[in-house]
Amino acid sequence: MSLTLDKPLETGKKDPASVAARNRLIKTLSYFVLGLFSVFYLWPLFMLINTALKSLPEYLKDPAGLAPEPTLSNFSEAWELANFPQYMANSALYTFTATAIFIATSLFVAFPIARGYFKGSGAILTMYVVALFLPLKYPRAIGNATNSDVAMKIAVAVNV
Repeated sequence: MSLTLDKPLETGKKDPASVAARNRLIKTLSYFVLGLFSVFYLWPLFMLINTALKSLPEYLKDPAGLAPEPTLSNFSEAWELANFPQYMANSALYTFTATAIFIATSLFVAFPIARGYFKGSGAILTMYVVALFLPLKYPRAIGNATNSDVAMKIAVAVNV
């Protein structure tokens, strides 16, 4: 019994030219999709900047159009009318104070946990490291909890 083949057997190797063409097509489509996403995400930022550079009459005349005469006077006017220098000073003071207090208290808590000075410190350290990888917001079942709140709930659940 003999076997004759009309076509040569395929060895699984593809023509390098067709592979290169396919790769170029995939890369081109990928860049096209990425371009669409970038326009989708950058358009609101463009509109925000465009609207901020318009005067009030220009905005009322055409809210979505390009600013015919861009102006920066809106920023200086808002800075003066809304008392922004005082708000910035208050924010800087509160931020610096809260950060300093947080760091100082965290040092006293973190050192014994990291050094393993008490029983169960390894489990607590593991829970805090796990909490670093959790998203900041959770469903309403947990409420508006932070990472450390969830880590403590997990630690309590495993009886650390």
